[in-house]
Amino acid sequence: AYHNNLHFKKVALQIIRMVSVHNSIYSGADQVLAERDIAILLAGACIHDLGHDGEGNMIEGVYNAGYLERRSFIYAEPFLKAAGASDEILSILKICLLTTDVAPLGESTNAVNQMKAAYRFHFMDEQTRYLRLNLSEDLSVLEDDARVVLLACLLHEADVATSAGLDYALTQFETCQFRDEIGKHDAAPQHVVDFLDNVCQRTFLTQAGQALFLSNMAQIYDAAKRDVEAGNVAFPGALHTDFILRGQG
Repeated sequence: AYHNNLHFKKVALQIIRMVSVHNSIYSGADQVLAERDIAILLAGACIHDLGHDGEGNMIEGVYNAGYLERRSFIYAEPFLKAAGASDEILSILKICLLTTDVAPLGESTNAVNQMKAAYRFHFMDEQTRYLRLNLSEDLSVLEDDARVVLLACLLHEADVATSAGLDYALTQFETCQFRDEIGKHDAAPQHVVDFLDNVCQRTFLTQAGQALFLSNMAQIYDAAKRDVEAGNVAFPGALHTDFILRGQG
């Protein structure tokens, strides 16, 4: 219901927007994204949920970190090699895929939160707070390679942008889709608040993410909080949300 072919198209669209804004902001500076960087981001957007089964990374009740992300990479790797992707590009792409795993929700040890800690370390002067980062072995490259951290953060933010940074009606629709996918069918404003708190940490870290989505996220969060305080009434279902009904008017 959520991790379908439309989802990867939305993520690809958002990464195109983010690349354009990022390179406009950093025009003439070292942080401009080169063609190789853009190719990695576009490939990452297209394959990051390849073969997603709607089940997440819980295998027989046990969390298996990066299971679906690794499987997506395995599915795509032969095609990427045939297209000429080098071992270095494949390695960077795999890291970017791993850092789209947001589970376990709210845990500092999950891949997204480790990547965000690395982003703050490299780009937000938090070296003064931490001498070293406590990263899992398969993400250890983020300790020393700020460029990979930037690419990973851009891809993650593109992954959540449509749900978290455009419009509250769209957020409701996508929340319904996600809850339907995991068999809950109970999407409500509190789920939006939890998503923005635990997955997004109520911010976008990259300059492009902030420019495109941060103001919208603040409005979505405020609207969801008001709805929680008004009784946390469940949303009417994906096909009956205002996002869909407005399009039929």
